[in-house]
Amino acid sequence: MLRGTSQAFDARDGYLVDTSAIMDGRFASLVHAGVIHDELFVARFVLDELQGFADLGSDDARGRRARRGLEAVQNLQREGSARISVLDDEVPEAAEVDAKL
Repeated sequence: MLRGTSQAFDARDGYLVDTSAIMDGRFASLVHAGVIHDELFVARFVLDELQGFADLGSDDARGRRARRGLEAVQNLQREGSARISVLDDEVPEAAEVDAKL
């Protein structure tokens, strides 16, 4: 990604995946089924939020779902089922992950 320039996101570029979609887990099934075949974009701050949830502990349902979601992303990358790009752009003017997206 070029720094210092910006251009509008075009739906043909791929899909921006948020925390909820990764934790839901069904996006991996959609990739395997061929419904989603474009590039997946995951912001670093989304991965950080997922890791924070995953670190909560094994007794927490949200933590378990976050760990499964992170594993699904890693499996998709390893399998080559989908191109996954991690976006390192930060949005300092927004505090909440949803607002950053």
